[in-house]
Amino acid sequence: MIDLIISRTGLFFGLMGSFLIFVSFFIYAFNKRKYECYISLFLKNHRFPAPYSLSHLMGFFGAYQTCRFFIKISKKERIYLLDYSDSAYSFFSENRMTVDGWMVQISRLWMLAGICYLIMGISAIAVYLIR
Repeated sequence: MIDLIISRTGLFFGLMGSFLIFVSFFIYAFNKRKYECYISLFLKNHRFPAPYSLSHLMGFFGAYQTCRFFIKISKKERIYLLDYSDSAYSFFSENRMTVDGWMVQISRLWMLAGICYLIMGISAIAVYLIR
């Protein structure tokens, strides 16, 4: 009986994670031109560091990482493989821009989906161990 409850909980969180990714796709699709504008404006004067140089080319599947990159440089937070004295940290102040709310929404949706998938994985392991 407990394995049925755990497996249904895992199924619920797996479906919830998929739903959140699905919703984030529509947010991305609605704001794709703005996303590409941010990237092209950034590439005029700066270069993406190693992991983001690939993710900005991956469309929707790289949008989470690229949005996190823009959120971090807007807050002037440390970014791995980018020297803190790099001019990329002044991108938003140079262009008199701020991070759009949809970028924060995509970031939060992907993080919540990741937590849902983690719970799903833990419940799958729990069911395996119980049986």
